[in-house]
Amino acid sequence: MEIALSAVKTFVHPGDTVVVTVDIAKNPGIAGLCLKLSYDPDALTLTNVQTGDLLQSGNCTPGGDLAAMPYILLREDGTAHME
Repeated sequence: MEIALSAVKTFVHPGDTVVVTVDIAKNPGIAGLCLKLSYDPDALTLTNVQTGDLLQSGNCTPGGDLAAMPYILLREDGTAHME
């Protein structure tokens, strides 16, 4: 499995919005996933999280606090044990 982060904009000004996409390739099937997203809170503010098709197919729990560091998103299909 390969996980990659990508952003449409690579140069931004203060106050600009940047969309960062997390892509998962060569996925044989995911029973569970714990994504911990860390960033420099002095440079960026997390304002929204949207799940794609892969995470919508199981029990996906986005973190409730967008200011939490790291931001944590959990996904499990009922067969995985997440710690």
